Amino acid sequence: MMCALGRLYLCYVTLSTRFWRAINHVFNVNTVFSPSLDRGYRVFKPVKAKNGTAGPGRVMFDIFRYISCHQRNFDTYSVTLESLLVDTCSFFDSLCQTFIRETSRTGVVFKQESQIDNFKKKVNGSAEFNFGDYRTLLEVQFVLSKAAVNLNPYDDALYLNPLSYHPDKLSGFAVLPFEEWARENAPSAWWKAFTDLKHDRLSNFQQAKMRNVIYALAAVYVILTFRNEADFKAGKVAAELYNLFVPKYWAFKGRVTASVYMWS
Repeated sequence: MMCALGRLYLCYVTLSTRFWRAINHVFNVNTVFSPSLDRGYRVFKPVKAKNGTAGPGRVMFDIFRYISCHQRNFDTYSVTLESLLVDTCSFFDSLCQTFIRETSRTGVVFKQESQIDNFKKKVNGSAEFNFGDYRTLLEVQFVLSKAAVNLNPYDDALYLNPLSYHPDKLSGFAVLPFEEWARENAPSAWWKAFTDLKHDRLSNFQQAKMRNVIYALAAVYVILTFRNEADFKAGKVAAELYNLFVPKYWAFKGRVTASVYMWS
């Protein structure tokens, strides 16, 4: 059963979101995003869009109302989690394609681009990168295998409002979505679950586990932060982007206001 503190957290999220929005308004914080960050924000924002749809982050919080965010429940699977996993991994796929292409077009040379078949065609959009390409290019360039995020709503280390803490004090459940990338040929369980479901949803339904969804969301979050690193480090992001995860791979620099981190 979900602990009382966990229920309190989920009630508090709505109130805290309104509070931090008010703080941002008072201090005139610039949270006008680039289009890429705006799309990422829709993934993680805790409220529904005007058309009634909810991003994966919001759906995940709704699930935590009924299934406690704890390792004991990480093997739980459901139809809702299945849809959430497929949507999140599909977004991850698109995000990585765009991130690599944009990075290359700025003149950055990936250290491993010579190892990618048809790299120039893939950058130009006439061919598609695959998950193996992401691993080859991004692991060497950014060492994503060490990129950990704190899972804020985890029951045994619950942070009601993560932005009220110094980020170094957030020492709860750490998620490393790319940890396997440090080991040659080690599969990423959450991505394998996604590809299995794409090929046969009926036979592989039990792969739609809460653990895989959390790790997939964390993977999206890590790529989103690296793609929009300048905005995150300057504090030009909405407070809601820290509700589910807080990055543990940057050094805390300060705050723009009481509600937004800056990083170095």
